[in-house]
Amino acid sequence: MKHIFLIFPIFLLLSFNTTAQVFDIIPLGCSGGINDDNLSAWLVKASGSNRYLCLDAGTLSHGIKLAANNGHLPEAIAADTVTPLVWMLRYGIGAYLISHAHFDHIAGLVTISPDDTPKSIYSSHSTATILTQHVFNNAVWANFTDQGQPPRIGRYQLKELTGDQFEPIEGTQYKVMYFPLSHANIRSSAFLIKYTDRYILYLGDTGADEVEKGQNLQNLWLKIAPLISNQQLEAIIIEASYPDPRPDALLFGHLTPSLLKKEIEKLRSAIGSNDAVQILSKVLFIITHVKPVGGNLNTEIIKKQLEEYDIRGFRFIMAEQGALYRNDYFKK
Repeated sequence: MKHIFLIFPIFLLLSFNTTAQVFDIIPLGCSGGINDDNLSAWLVKASGSNRYLCLDAGTLSHGIKLAANNGHLPEAIAADTVTPLVWMLRYGIGAYLISHAHFDHIAGLVTISPDDTPKSIYSSHSTATILTQHVFNNAVWANFTDQGQPPRIGRYQLKELTGDQFEPIEGTQYKVMYFPLSHANIRSSAFLIKYTDRYILYLGDTGADEVEKGQNLQNLWLKIAPLISNQQLEAIIIEASYPDPRPDALLFGHLTPSLLKKEIEKLRSAIGSNDAVQILSKVLFIITHVKPVGGNLNTEIIKKQLEEYDIRGFRFIMAEQGALYRNDYFKK
């Protein structure tokens, strides 16, 4: 069942952005735990292209099969000599962007690495270091990268992002800018993806600035606000891991609906326009990384809380594994 929520005045629908949408967004995995067949991994691509970026890689194999079964990977489905999974590994996925090296964001990458084809992995310096020292280290797993402990198989080229400019993603027409995020005791990442003059924003796991005692999200909001004002930013993929209430000591570097509400309000303020509510409503927010309690995901609770908070201009859906999203989702 689709979870769809629209929290802004109905008249805004009449003035919705008519600019052609570019990005297709497919969650291969979008839960925050317990089910190892539904961990953080997202495919994004420009509409009309068959070259994907994979943002995090917690669940790959099952997610690709599910997306194909749902009819959302037409090029892979049309291949008559290989399975959709093999086609995606050989021809579909152009590069991986890894927000941080927690296992629910890299498990799929590790397990498919023996059958993958050469690709680049883009990440922060700290994430690349963890991957080579603690994962692809010939003890936990064979070193499929081009750095770290020999012997190095070299299937994956590690590309460290500096965060001060857009950098081209090799073998694709996309560019990426990296932003640091605070995730308890480690650094996570946000990736701003650019294709021509259109953008989407993906945030890995993140805590709120007020809890993490930093300015990472505020800096990010200030950077993307002009793109929202110019109607160039199509979607923001962001977590809401736990329902309210949740003590700060038990957040572990994650967001709740109330903390997300405060961050969205800060983003709306950063837009700095009398029309900020209407402008923000043109961005599709996709809520992800819901964590289980007692074996059950809190999706229904979190979406109900977000709806009740009545965040002006906040147009959101709860991510569903194997679905396909575009900015024009609410026009359907």
